[in-house]
Amino acid sequence: MKVKEIVKQVILTPESQPLDIIESLISNEEETDKKNIIVLALEELRRIHEGVLARYGLRPSRLEKWRQLHG
Repeated sequence: MKVKEIVKQVILTPESQPLDIIESLISNEEETDKKNIIVLALEELRRIHEGVLARYGLRPSRLEKWRQLHG
């Protein structure tokens, strides 16, 4: 699964913990790949901003809702 798709799912599911979502989405990956994907996805989530939302197919309101819960 692509990191972009993982980030989108995390933001679209604000009621869940990001790491839980990421781990469930990559459960079939190799252990080494899992670690790398987790690091990349978490970094993308830390740096996401309104200017890149189109890349993820997200609206600003979705990001704002996610940020309110996960700051």
